[in-house]
Amino acid sequence: MQRVSGIISIVYFFIFANYIEPEFAKQVMDAQMTEAIKQNPNMSSADLEKGREMGQKFVMPMLYGGIIVVNLFLGFIISLIAGLAMKKNNFWILLCIFDFS
Repeated sequence: MQRVSGIISIVYFFIFANYIEPEFAKQVMDAQMTEAIKQNPNMSSADLEKGREMGQKFVMPMLYGGIIVVNLFLGFIISLIAGLAMKKNNFWILLCIFDFS
């Protein structure tokens, strides 16, 4: 199930970043550059331009990778909770984990 949601998330993000909001990667890079200037106001414009060029190569793969990692982590947590609940058919384990009282 997590694989399906991961694939749907990546397909949605691809459509969003390429068709719905094609300037998305540029907006992310602009936000990163603004943050870099705040952290290091003495940085030269040549260094900023190098950082922008380098970042443009990696921003989209990093976002896709982030989606995959988050889906894997959530899948692990959901599987862990489901496995604990089904181990001995003890529903109270879930009640202890989430403390529904």
